[in-house]
Amino acid sequence: MTRPLLSPKTIRVRSALRFAPLGLGAAIAAGCAGQPAPKAVADGVTLRQASDAGAVLDLAVRAANFGGDPLPLSTVRYRVYVDGREVFEGSRSAEATLSRFGERTIHLPAVTTSPPGTEWRAEGTIEYVPSGAFARALSELGLARRTMRFEGAGTLTR
Repeated sequence: MTRPLLSPKTIRVRSALRFAPLGLGAAIAAGCAGQPAPKAVADGVTLRQASDAGAVLDLAVRAANFGGDPLPLSTVRYRVYVDGREVFEGSRSAEATLSRFGERTIHLPAVTTSPPGTEWRAEGTIEYVPSGAFARALSELGLARRTMRFEGAGTLTR
C-alpha cells in the first residue's frame, strides 16, 4: 500500500495559504477605504507685516473632510512662489483636526521681499491620520501615509 504524498491537513493548510494574499488585500482595501478622501485648496496669501528687509505672509489653506470620522492633521509641507520664483519652502505641524463633515482653514507663514500686487502661487501636501483601526495602524507604522495635495494662485494683498 502506498502512502499519499500529502496529508489532508497539509492540503488544507496549503490551500488556505494560497488564498491568504487575497484576504489580506481585501482587509487592506476595507481598512483604507473607510471614508472619502479629504480635499484642500490654497485660498489666499495676505501680507501681514512689511519692512525694508522683507514681508511676512500668511498663506490660508482651506481643508474639508467629507467623511463621518474626524481626521487629525499632522505635517504640512509647502512652497510659495511670487512672480514665478520660489520665495519660501517650509514644513510645520498642522496642529488641527478636521471635524466630521467639516471644514477648517490652516494659516501658514512665509517670508518674501515682494510688494503687494504681485502674483503668487502655492502648493503643498498635508499629512493626515486616516480613520479606521487598520488604516491608522498602517499609518503609525509608516506603511501607508495619507496625504492630500493643495495648490492655489492669486494676487498678493494687504
